[in-house]
Amino acid sequence: MSVEKNLSLQYELGVLDELVLERINPEQEMRALLPECIDIAKKQKEIISKKMVATAYSFTKEKHTLTYIHNHQARLSFLIEQLTNYLNHEFIKDSGEHQQIVDQVLKQIVSLVRFLADTFKDYFNYDAESTVTFKHTASAYFTEQIKKIEGKFEGNCPALLELALGAIKEFSTNPLIKPTTFRRLMYYDFMLKDIEPLILSGKIDSKSLIITLIGLNFNSSQFMWYLTQEIEHAVMPLETHSEKVDKLTWYLKQFNQAHVRSDIIFEKNQEPIKERIINWILEEVGYLERNMRVEQGLINSGKELTDTEILFETTLSVPQLAYLFKVMLESKIIKERNITQMLRFIAEHSSSINTSGKIGYPSLRKNYYTNETGAKQAVKDVIIKMLNEVNKSL
Repeated sequence: MSVEKNLSLQYELGVLDELVLERINPEQEMRALLPECIDIAKKQKEIISKKMVATAYSFTKEKHTLTYIHNHQARLSFLIEQLTNYLNHEFIKDSGEHQQIVDQVLKQIVSLVRFLADTFKDYFNYDAESTVTFKHTASAYFTEQIKKIEGKFEGNCPALLELALGAIKEFSTNPLIKPTTFRRLMYYDFMLKDIEPLILSGKIDSKSLIITLIGLNFNSSQFMWYLTQEIEHAVMPLETHSEKVDKLTWYLKQFNQAHVRSDIIFEKNQEPIKERIINWILEEVGYLERNMRVEQGLINSGKELTDTEILFETTLSVPQLAYLFKVMLESKIIKERNITQMLRFIAEHSSSINTSGKIGYPSLRKNYYTNETGAKQAVKDVIIKMLNEVNKSL
């Protein structure tokens, strides 16, 4: 085993273990708890914090840092649960002094876990089950924050706000009824902190709350349903398929430009809310466009390339070609008329580096509205290359 691997298994919590599992354990024969136990816990918190930073950042391999942080996080969580159980022990409950000492030691260890979460964001195991103490503390805090928010509406809380706060209220009512990870508690905290300023400013409305929830990557099925219903209510009254496509395209642009945090998400195993709503809109646009083509008698599924058709072969990928076309439109090189028709024309008459024939229109359309960072950089390189060619001839 390498020296670095050995170091990743180094244990910094020996003194805390002895303090919690022996000195203040109510099951032990010696039950004389001393105020110095609190001082020991406080000093150990400082010592352990410094040692863990020095050790964790000394590793050259991330997997060793991960092992080191996860091991200590798990053990700290175990000590927190032990102390929580002590507070329910008859011996501790009968002594106010002993209860205070256990409570103060508990606070120091909880503080250490928070230190780990704040200092080692990339290595902390947010998907681990939160401790009972964390759940109770979070529940009390969330309940207080929700009361403050709902108090501003005097019992008439907007439907979307109720939807957003629903999961937090459910947790706060019964914090121990089902598993809750550190990640989920952290998400609830972010949500309340982002919503509260809107409430206190008095500027909250459906639009501002939707923008905030999308920014928070609130990808719950209920919120997705809310968004699709809002869009459908705006689109359905329009008379023609063309008008509906234009309206959906407008929504597509709005959501595509929306800022979404990449470091948090409500449901980890589902698509981000921005991707979910964009894909839904693209499906609706595709459905309407198919209907338009049927009505116009333009569908010919058996049509193949002929010698008279022009196919521009490019060395760009579909995302790169879509973004290049978007840049030309937005910089007014190409006069914008009907984006849908333009995209369909490009798809019908171009090939990408990864296709031998026509580009799929749905793929080109999707990439036009969802621009990858890699595609942007590649297009930038192409434009620089073109500029260099122009400079050669000057």
